[in-house]
Amino acid sequence: MVAELPILLGDTMGLLLKSIENSPITSICHIFYDTDTLRCVIVDPGSETPDRIDDFVMSRHLQVDYIVLTHEHFDHIWSCDHFITKYNSTLLCTSNCLSAIQDVRTNLSIFYNQTKAFAVKPKKTIIVGDSNRVIKWIGYDMLFRNSEGHSFGGLLLSIEKYIVTGDSLIKGIKTVTKLRNASVEKLKETLVLLESMKGKNLIVCPGHGDIFYLDNYNLSIALGIK
Repeated sequence: MVAELPILLGDTMGLLLKSIENSPITSICHIFYDTDTLRCVIVDPGSETPDRIDDFVMSRHLQVDYIVLTHEHFDHIWSCDHFITKYNSTLLCTSNCLSAIQDVRTNLSIFYNQTKAFAVKPKKTIIVGDSNRVIKWIGYDMLFRNSEGHSFGGLLLSIEKYIVTGDSLIKGIKTVTKLRNASVEKLKETLVLLESMKGKNLIVCPGHGDIFYLDNYNLSIALGIK
């Protein structure tokens, strides 16, 4: 698993990536933080208890500007309300994701554990994706595109040489399309979009497992074709 990686692009040496495994479901929370301004963006804070993520943020004395959700499933959103409330952060997600996280059925938490089912009710949200593709953040462009298929609230985030794919693309694994609001046809559209992003030396930060280079990856694996 990634510890801390510098984004080696000219004047962007201040931007680092920290990846933390969520629990009890082993999804991945990615934190992009700037060592000059001590500000950060947290992607998919999906731990039931936020301690590990919180400990890292506090140890680096970071201000959490944004929470980004790659999709609506409970193992990617569990600590979302905690960070939004504690740091007065703004949520960035698609419109479908926003509606889905507020329902225990569409965020799937009711099916994991009925006694722990939860809904996320964010105070401040900016809808991003195909309708709002660029958010400026302390000198960096955060680029967003919809990525439906695994879910209908899917989102890709690109920042410098990194692209966060959530569960739309996981190394060596066929993308799951059997859950609520999933679609194989929409997944194919997402894979066409990802194919168009090749040639830029992008590093994929997936929702589970290890990071990898997009250029070298056979995207048909996501459809179960090897």
